[in-house]
Amino acid sequence: MKEYNREELYNDYVVNNLNREEMMKKYNINSLTTLKRVLSKYNIQKPKINPSKEELYNLYIEQNISLSDLANKYNVSESKIKTLLTSYDIKKSSDLYTKNREKTMIERYGVKAPIQSDEIKEKMKQTNLKRYGVENVFQSEDVKEKIKETINKKYGVNNIMQNNEFSHKQNEAASKTILEKYGVEYFCLHPDCQKASSGSNSKPNKEFEAMLKNIEYEREFVIDNRSFDFKVENTLIEIDPSITHNSTFGYKGKDPMDKNYHLEKSRLAINNGYRCIHVFDWDDVNKVINALKPKIKVYARKCEIREVNKFDTDLLLNTNHFQGTCTGQTIRLGLYYNDNLIQIMTFGKPRYNNNYEYELVRLCTVSSYYVVGGAEKLFKYFIKTYNPKSIVSYCDYAKFSGNVYSRLGFKLVKHNSPTKHWYNLKTKKHFTETIVNLQGVDHLLKTNYGKGTSNDELMLKNGFIEVYDCGQLRYEYKLQ
Repeated sequence: MKEYNREELYNDYVVNNLNREEMMKKYNINSLTTLKRVLSKYNIQKPKINPSKEELYNLYIEQNISLSDLANKYNVSESKIKTLLTSYDIKKSSDLYTKNREKTMIERYGVKAPIQSDEIKEKMKQTNLKRYGVENVFQSEDVKEKIKETINKKYGVNNIMQNNEFSHKQNEAASKTILEKYGVEYFCLHPDCQKASSGSNSKPNKEFEAMLKNIEYEREFVIDNRSFDFKVENTLIEIDPSITHNSTFGYKGKDPMDKNYHLEKSRLAINNGYRCIHVFDWDDVNKVINALKPKIKVYARKCEIREVNKFDTDLLLNTNHFQGTCTGQTIRLGLYYNDNLIQIMTFGKPRYNNNYEYELVRLCTVSSYYVVGGAEKLFKYFIKTYNPKSIVSYCDYAKFSGNVYSRLGFKLVKHNSPTKHWYNLKTKKHFTETIVNLQGVDHLLKTNYGKGTSNDELMLKNGFIEVYDCGQLRYEYKLQ
């Protein structure tokens, strides 16, 4: 191994704080492994420092320093920096990621998006010529036939909007037209799109208020200088229209909504002893209103437990549950009062986590009833009858506090980050980020962009904006 001056190495790496790439360049070292060996040979290492939350936030968010540069600065691995960021709950916004992406594209190619670069388009053309013998992949008859077969097999349809070559040209032309006509990359950033909401910020509140017939309520209920739109007994209601509560663009000069805004409002309410219901554009407002109406109190001891068929289960859930019914409910237990089904609890195989034997999928009561001890009675019956070793369940923090799980003996194990929802102000279409990632933009929107462009960019291009919910609580129950 080549000999080096230890003092010079030490001054550059520790005192002058050169990063690894700068050290390799200065000392003509070809690999990171060799550099590590050189530093180890001379027993040179930077002092390992764990930055404070304020310091890390300033560097990562405000100064927009990359993970690799932070790792070099503190002489730790990138995974260590990621762990610190997670523990401090520090995350870059989608806008900042977009800004970084555009900055990299400009530095490398002089344009904001790949489709604007002649160099990238030429590389794509050469790759297509090498692989398929054509400049554009959709000019290949083999490719078109395979795609058509896949569409027929998956979706059972075959019309002009799903013809690959036609759809590709149409989408490309539409993107170009938006930029030329409106002067913005995505139509959802144009004022015409922002005006497509149903009204001003106060109109949704007025419409909701008009539905609160025979329900006592308060307006603008304040906790710690934060105002909630409505208060009905022990429930606070937040009306969150996408036009003013999205994280894509600011409304009337305001900044885009922070993705944790709704989560923080729910936490504030629950920490002060209230339940908080967020009403988003895609919610069924009638179900929310019904949930706020006065209830008929019934005691579980006066109810009979029965197995419930799928039809009655779906009917009750679609009528009363905020999310409606779902698949995978193989065990359906109901409480019957005077021979009427008034509450149900369903179970099935875990949909998202195979580390558990069962998932408690739905718990729902007919909106006109309040069943004292109902959940406890149904759950006790399930435990006794099926003898499960472990159960998992999820709670929508935008609608519920999770108190019922504590009563049943569940343990809170995780609060997942807020989920991104995509909403189109004009078409009223709504998709969760999970659905977009699983099924893809082309399938959901009947387009044919193909691979190579991020889902976020494509959703924005098609007029969708980002709205974040409050995340999901994950609870588990394990027999001792």
